[in-house]
Amino acid sequence: MVELCEQIFTLGIDEHERREAEVSSFFSGLNEGVAENQQEASKIVTDFEQHCRQRIAELVDLQSLPDTDQLEAKLTQYKDEIDQVCDTLMRMELRLVIQLEDVIKRFDRNISEMVGNFIETLFEDKALVMDALITAHDNHLLKINDRETQLVMRVNAWKTSIIAGILDKERKRNHNRIAEIHRYMDNLKEELEDLQ
Repeated sequence: MVELCEQIFTLGIDEHERREAEVSSFFSGLNEGVAENQQEASKIVTDFEQHCRQRIAELVDLQSLPDTDQLEAKLTQYKDEIDQVCDTLMRMELRLVIQLEDVIKRFDRNISEMVGNFIETLFEDKALVMDALITAHDNHLLKINDRETQLVMRVNAWKTSIIAGILDKERKRNHNRIAEIHRYMDNLKEELEDLQ
């Protein structure tokens, strides 16, 4: 009996460590993917900033000419370039969101499978314990059932909480990134309007 309880305890510790390793691996991959996307976007913005300085210098030079057609053509071209950069950044963000949704769903399935396997093993072990305690007092059985119920509820609550936290954090990150892209584009367009 003691040996069986120790096996159940060891199983619980092992399963907990497996879940923690899965969570750690998930967050490591998630953070790496977001960082790569941010680096790529940063390079695009840096390259565009250099391009902007050249464009603004061209526009300043064209302002001194009496022919405004050439200036208007360059302004239109520059506005189109701003829109293209905005579209590129938004496409990158959308691609990242889709990838992260897939990764989060896969993580949810993996954790659900781990939890399900753990619970199934508990039920198998519970049957062994119940057989061993069949002659024991009903209070012992009630305590075992209560502990099992608490354990199952805690594991499921943990899984639900971690997935909800991940989704909430990703929604906030995505919202902030889109707002940042819009602020950047608005700033560029304001600078362009100041030149007119």
